[in-house]
Amino acid sequence: MLPYTCCTRYIRHQATTKLIKNISCAVLQGTNIPEVIQVRKQSKINLRTNSNSNPGLASSIKKIYCNERDPGNHTLKDVGLMHEIPKEDQSSLVLKYDKGFRKKFLTEASAVDKLCIMVRKPGLELVNYLKYSNYSTAVNRYLMYGPAGCGKTMTMMYAVDYCKKQGWLIVPVFNPWTFIQYKNTYIVHQREEIVRSLWNKERVDHPEIAARWLENFRQINSGLLETVFTTREYTWSKHEKTKSGVSFSTLVDLGIARIRIATDVAGCIIREIINQDSPDFPRTLAAVDSANSIFGISTLKIEPGVYLEPQELALVHNFKKILSNKWKNGAVIVGLNTSGIPSQTKRIAKVSSEHPYDILGQEGFDILDPHIPIHVPHYTDKEAISHLAYYQDRKWLVGRSTTEAGEAEILQICGNSPTDICVYCGHLY
Repeated sequence: MLPYTCCTRYIRHQATTKLIKNISCAVLQGTNIPEVIQVRKQSKINLRTNSNSNPGLASSIKKIYCNERDPGNHTLKDVGLMHEIPKEDQSSLVLKYDKGFRKKFLTEASAVDKLCIMVRKPGLELVNYLKYSNYSTAVNRYLMYGPAGCGKTMTMMYAVDYCKKQGWLIVPVFNPWTFIQYKNTYIVHQREEIVRSLWNKERVDHPEIAARWLENFRQINSGLLETVFTTREYTWSKHEKTKSGVSFSTLVDLGIARIRIATDVAGCIIREIINQDSPDFPRTLAAVDSANSIFGISTLKIEPGVYLEPQELALVHNFKKILSNKWKNGAVIVGLNTSGIPSQTKRIAKVSSEHPYDILGQEGFDILDPHIPIHVPHYTDKEAISHLAYYQDRKWLVGRSTTEAGEAEILQICGNSPTDICVYCGHLY
C-alpha cells in the first residue's frame, strides 16, 4: 500500500489526465466544455469542511457483509452489503479462460483474500425477474446498460451465482471480443487460428478458442453435464460419429480432445439447448457480456487484406442463435460494453452514448427486441461509503485515507464510479 500522500498525487494525476482527454474530445466534437466537466456525478461531501484526523463515514459502518449466502433470499434491506462467494464456489465461478470477473477485480480479491459482490438494486431486480418468470413460454432477454465502469459485469455475475445455486445450466460468453479479433503474436500460428468450417464452407471456425469455451462450459457446469443428454446422432467425419443419448460431458470432452471439431461441438451444444423438449432438461441461463462486440466489425483476416465479418464466424453465428427468443425453459442476460470498443477493435470509433440502440446498432437491437431493460447506474453515496468500509475492513485502506478528508477526496475524484474506486484505491494496474 502506497502512503496516503502518494495515493493523493496518483489520484489527482489520473483525474487530471482523464479531464484533459474529455475536454480534448469535446473540442473536436463541438461539445460544450462545462457539460463535459459536469458529466460525472460528484459526491456532495465538501473537502474543505472535513478533518484530516477524524475518522470518515466508512469507519462508522458496523455491518459490512450479508449473512444470507443465497442471492435469491436477498432483499432491499441488504442493499450496500457485500455478498461473499465462498472459496468452494469460486472454483466453478472463476473460469480458466475469459473470466467473467475483470482481471483487476480478481487481483484485488486475491490481495484481500476475499471475493465479494455488492448487493445492489439492479441485481435484486434481475434475480427477482429470474425467480418469478414463466419458463413454459419464450425466454426473456434482460438487457443491462449504463455508463462504463458502473458494475454491469458484477451484476451479471451476481445473477450467475444465483442460477448456479438453483441448479441451472450456464452458457458463459463473458468475452466475445476474443471471437472477432486477432491476438496471436507469432506469424507461424496465423494459419492455425482460423480455418474454413468442415460443416459449412461459407463459415470460419475458431478451433482453439472454441476448445477454450468448452473448457469454461465444463468448469462452470461441473457435476451437471453428466445428467444432460443429446437427442440426435452427430457425424464428425466418415469414420467418426457420436450416437444419440450421450451425455454433454462426453460431448464436451470430445471437443476438447479433438480441437479440429471443437467449434462444431459447441454448435451442437447450442442446438441441443435451443431444441430441448424434455421435462428433465435443466433451466438454462445464457450470460453474454459485451454482446455488442458480435454485431461490430472483426479484425480477423482470412487472407491478406480481406477482413472477415462477424456473421461469417461459426462461433458468432451459434451464439446469435441463443440470443433469440425462439427457445424456452431459460433466460438470456446481455451486458453492453463501450469501454472496450476503441482498444479492442481499432477499425471502429468509440461509442459515447449509453443507449442500447446506439451501442448495438440496428442488427443487434432487432435481434434482442423485445427485451427487458435494466439500467445499472453508478454507486449511490451509501453504496460508495460501503465500498470504502469493505476496503477498511480488509486493511486495504489505512492511515489518512480513512479520515474524513481522505474519504471525501476519493469520492470526489471517483465520482461514485465502482471501477474508479477499485482502481484509485488499489493501484492494481
